[in-house]
Amino acid sequence: MALNSTDLFVVQSQNDSKLYKLSLNDLQAAVEGGSGINFRGEVNLLLPLTGQINPEPAVNGDMYIVSADAITINNTWTMAGGVTSADENDRVIWDSNDANWILVAGGSNTGGTVVEVQGTDPIQVDMLSDPTKPVVSIDQADLTDSGAVERLAGPADVAHTNLTPSDKAVVTADLLQATNKILNDLSVSPGGVVSVSTDNTNLNGALAINPTSGAVKIEIANASEADYGVASVASAQDIIDGTAGSGALVDAAQLKAVSDIIPEEADFGILTLVEGGTDIVAGALEIQNTAGDVTIGVAESIFVPADFDSLPDINA
Repeated sequence: MALNSTDLFVVQSQNDSKLYKLSLNDLQAAVEGGSGINFRGEVNLLLPLTGQINPEPAVNGDMYIVSADAITINNTWTMAGGVTSADENDRVIWDSNDANWILVAGGSNTGGTVVEVQGTDPIQVDMLSDPTKPVVSIDQADLTDSGAVERLAGPADVAHTNLTPSDKAVVTADLLQATNKILNDLSVSPGGVVSVSTDNTNLNGALAINPTSGAVKIEIANASEADYGVASVASAQDIIDGTAGSGALVDAAQLKAVSDIIPEEADFGILTLVEGGTDIVAGALEIQNTAGDVTIGVAESIFVPADFDSLPDINA
């Protein structure tokens, strides 16, 4: 909720320790009447003070601009230091502590209140709406008139794929230099390639082109488990060492050489496995063979654990 000028504050006097009220309006007046500088307008020091200043009497910090040269200041102006003359655009400030006006020299006709602002094309000044608040603007540049530009062009503005280039974006030197570089390359090699790119039809990202024009550089990525790219065939030593990576891929001939030395299933597969031999404990092994998948176990009834304490209690 906003404060109203009639709202009251409760304050305690440090003189008698009693409580008093203070309106917001009085508080603002006290603050404005403080030690700050308050610009009040113009005065003519050739004329009497009364009727020229507002408020009257003056508040500490009130400042006025001297509107005209005053060879002899009117005696109703109590000047600090016994000053008797002033120039146009000097300042006078009221010092309530010493009850006099302090003259601050501004130089004859070198400053003061702005009364008019004029512009030269392309700068325009509008003072019709409020002469005290002129609006200054700059005309926009076009093909015939000078003025301000709307914005600078970026790479997207000058790309050859841009079918709707802006007519308000100004090209900077770096963009123009890039185009001049292409033109220079073409002049050195007329009919040459203008640009190089890839459609990446297979979506493998193996080919990298940078830049796409001028001194083009093309790189092919190395293949990996995650990326497409180039690879090389493993050497005999790579196979012996078990070298990993795209620099040691096995080709069909190398794979066939390994395949040829692997025997057929009938040559190495286990067909049957039975318990036998001399001086054995018959039935100590339990053998199961399911389609060549053989499992062997020791019969629990003849197994003697190393930890006898784990055996069942005979009295249980």
